[in-house]
Amino acid sequence: MKNNLFSYATSELSQDAFICWLCSFALNGARPNPALRDCAHSMLKVFVPEFQGKDVELLEIAKQTDDIDILLTARCDGKEYKIIFEDKIYSSEHDDQLNRYWASIKEQFPDCEVRGVYYKTGFESNLNSVKDKGYHVVRREDILSVLEKYVDTAQSDILRDYYDYWHYHQQKADSYQVTPVNEWGWWQAYALFEALHQDMPQDIGSTYSYVANPSGGFDCLVFWSENDLITVKGAPCELYMHLEYHGDEANQKSQLMITLKLGIKKSKQELEGEGKSFSQLRNSLIYDESWNYTLGEYHFKRPTRLGSGAHITLGIYDGDCSTAAQCKATLDRAIKDYRRLLEAWTA
Repeated sequence: MKNNLFSYATSELSQDAFICWLCSFALNGARPNPALRDCAHSMLKVFVPEFQGKDVELLEIAKQTDDIDILLTARCDGKEYKIIFEDKIYSSEHDDQLNRYWASIKEQFPDCEVRGVYYKTGFESNLNSVKDKGYHVVRREDILSVLEKYVDTAQSDILRDYYDYWHYHQQKADSYQVTPVNEWGWWQAYALFEALHQDMPQDIGSTYSYVANPSGGFDCLVFWSENDLITVKGAPCELYMHLEYHGDEANQKSQLMITLKLGIKKSKQELEGEGKSFSQLRNSLIYDESWNYTLGEYHFKRPTRLGSGAHITLGIYDGDCSTAAQCKATLDRAIKDYRRLLEAWTA
């Protein structure tokens, strides 16, 4: 990767430029390169699945039009299409941008068919809202499967560098299955999060992201039950779990841990108005006889330090998370214990 263009051109704007460059080989009058032309057409059919098996003519490529990353104009079966291309590497949708883009293009081009592409080369756990807005999700794996067929025959350093860059990261992500956790970087952690997220039991919700806090942030998979609400001293709280990744790849000291969290659903001001505080609620869990801090029965150990904020780590699950397979087995047991705990504490 030391001499790879995309190791340095890492922004979404650089990725936009690559997509525009490759699509340009599908335009009439493009520089003759049969492999790149075929690759561009194949990519367009991945972007818009209804183009599969049909002749597609690319008419125009526009970049940064009305804040849209790329706007493609194509013709297929006698219809003209406006294809909104939203490019995301590590960021996600914001400010209802997908709906706004779609409405704007539909208003400007009422006679055109509008299609949306959400191109995601990093990780993102919640893509249902993107799909609900009518956008077709194209992930890193999808584009690699297209480029792989042409990367040798196209004789293009640009295509080769882009393919090699994301293929390298895909291999790094996939290595979570065989690499010990202590040697992981965040790519392996997120690959595990994605696999677990896709395989989560139906009664358990999940999402993954980076969590910032004053003592140092971490990456985690958050999971919860629909029946996770409990009451502590009259205050509504939620009981949920984290699978946390704390990275130290350089020193081979990265680790995963499963933690039980208490989220207090009242603000500091609301609690103070009732003569209560976060620390009082925390102490109720530890010292009050009605709670009796029975987490050990569910294989959770008390952490060395208990915070006093709105989200408190109540326990750390006692189990092996030194490999992905061991972590998954431990997590399966932790979810069963979590269900038992909720049943006992909400009875």
